[in-house]
Amino acid sequence: MATFKGKAVFWGAGGLTFAGFASGATFEAQSFNFTKTADEKLIRDYEGETVAAVYYNATREINFEVVPSATSIALVKTAADALLPDAGTVITLTDADSAETDEPQFSTGNGKYLVRSASLSRSNESEARISVTAFMSDGGNDITTTVS
Repeated sequence: MATFKGKAVFWGAGGLTFAGFASGATFEAQSFNFTKTADEKLIRDYEGETVAAVYYNATREINFEVVPSATSIALVKTAADALLPDAGTVITLTDADSAETDEPQFSTGNGKYLVRSASLSRSNESEARISVTAFMSDGGNDITTTVS
C-alpha cells in the first residue's frame, strides 16, 4: 500500500475489471491508458491559412497491460491464453476509480469497448504480459452489437 506525504495523487491501476473475455482468468493490472480522440478536418482560406476546424467521429480508446496470475504454472498458462482476446471481441470495462473511463455512451453501452489488438510478450528475464487496445464510439452509436 502506498503512503502519501504532502498531497494525495491518483495512484495505480488496481480498480479495473473486465468482462466479455478471460472467463475465470486472474491477473494483476500493470498499466492503463485512456484517450479521447476525434477525426479532424481543417478548413483553409485562399491563402492556405486555417479558418475553421471540424471535429467528428469522437472515440475513446483504452490500452491496458496485465500480468496473468494463478496458484500454479498450469493455471497461469491457461489464464494467459484466456486473457488474449480476438480483434472485434466486445469487452466491458468497470473502473472503480474513475467514472469517465466506463461511462455509458449509449443506452446499452456502459463501458463496452471493441478490441482492436491484443499481444502477449514473454521473456527469459521477465513475467509474461498481455497488452490490449480497445475503443468505443463516443458519438452515441452502439458499434458493439453483432449484426445478423
